[in-house]
Amino acid sequence: MKQLIDQVRIDLKQPDLAWFISQQHKDAPWRNIEPVNTALNELARTVPRITIIKTSELPHARLHFGTKGTLLLGESMADAYLKLRLAKILDRETVSMIGAGTY
Repeated sequence: MKQLIDQVRIDLKQPDLAWFISQQHKDAPWRNIEPVNTALNELARTVPRITIIKTSELPHARLHFGTKGTLLLGESMADAYLKLRLAKILDRETVSMIGAGTY
């Protein structure tokens, strides 16, 4: 996964490109969910600008989230994106305020 993220950032010439990745849901029928989620969390801890979207609280259908869970996952991803954008804007404003001596 890290290699994919690194290559996409290189290909797009955006070294700070943010990634938002959802965890595997605890009720999914796939095997090895816990090691996958552990690896995703470690990736986010060690590689900048990766956000892991938690899915354990989302409703889960037989194979995936179903309509309600998918909509809630989209909202969670949008929230994570907006928080990142807001933090970037606030950092820029703080830097401007410090430069202007108004902080």
